[in-house]
Amino acid sequence: MSELQKILAFNSFDKRPQLLPEFFFSEKDSAGLSMYDMPDGQISVANGVSEQGEDCIDASQFPCMVSDVPPQYGIGLITTQLDEVKISDIDDARQKLIDNVLESVEAAHMDTCAFTKPKLEVAFKAFAEKKMPMPDPSKMANMPNNMWEEKFMSNMVPVITRVVTFCKRLPGFQELAQIDQMRLIKQGSFEIALARFTPLVDEVSDAMYDPNIEVKIPRKMVQMLPMGKFLNEFFSYAAVVKPLELSDFEMGLLTTILILCPDRHGLTNKKAVFKLQGLYLQAMKQHISKTHPDDSERLTKILDTISPLRSINDRHAKSLHQMKKDASEQLSNMPVLHGEVYDGKI
Repeated sequence: MSELQKILAFNSFDKRPQLLPEFFFSEKDSAGLSMYDMPDGQISVANGVSEQGEDCIDASQFPCMVSDVPPQYGIGLITTQLDEVKISDIDDARQKLIDNVLESVEAAHMDTCAFTKPKLEVAFKAFAEKKMPMPDPSKMANMPNNMWEEKFMSNMVPVITRVVTFCKRLPGFQELAQIDQMRLIKQGSFEIALARFTPLVDEVSDAMYDPNIEVKIPRKMVQMLPMGKFLNEFFSYAAVVKPLELSDFEMGLLTTILILCPDRHGLTNKKAVFKLQGLYLQAMKQHISKTHPDDSERLTKILDTISPLRSINDRHAKSLHQMKKDASEQLSNMPVLHGEVYDGKI
């Protein structure tokens, strides 16, 4: 059993979400969205059989390694979903599902994200009280090259574990086939991690805190690291999303849309993921309509951050694939779970 399968199967400390009613995944569901002409059955995995003989897909064979829809073509099936999301047409059964989703997402995000506003307020205050100056990039030659990098890498396993725990607490996620759960996580978890790391970027000083909020690192120094190109992506996405000043609740809802993506490669039941994402989109739209009644474009603005995020995810996946081809020492030093999730096999 792989490390990811172990986490998906581990329930001792999980808060189990309420299961969705059986009618939800039925094509006769009158309370939900229509099914459209989504592809049926098993997606072909021709030329994608692994050395272990398991059916899997080498993501590097696709123009975009993390989605059937390349980022430059927009947000894929979400556009279709939004055309159908009508708050006025929601009946009592659907509203009950939406209420369950909203309650579950808020609790799951606050419990599994290490960088929520209340947690960061305490951490930033403690950091400010230490009055630690930022490192001088000109003196970087005298510093251990991998010290900052190790701070991020050592945090990747707990971050991935928290993302998986978050997914498991979303109503409906565990009712998907486990192979689809794994493919959604392997192709989408980096997007969630990147979105969650965004608050660590200080755009005013053009610097970034390490995940433990112990050091503030200038962007120039980040770029000089062996994996500086990868870490620099945090600044790129922060420039897109931070102006929106997302609440913790909005960030939680956005990450559900990221993970429940029917455009991912190799899903055996795209219809189920499509319907599930539609439910979460309805919940997100309803929440934003209530909290920002004067900003009718806010939902669109938030969803518009998905394309650049997916572009970064694709570049990250291709970079790791190239490192693997080059037998990079950096890749061999990755934690087992991190290496498994981002191994390019879906």
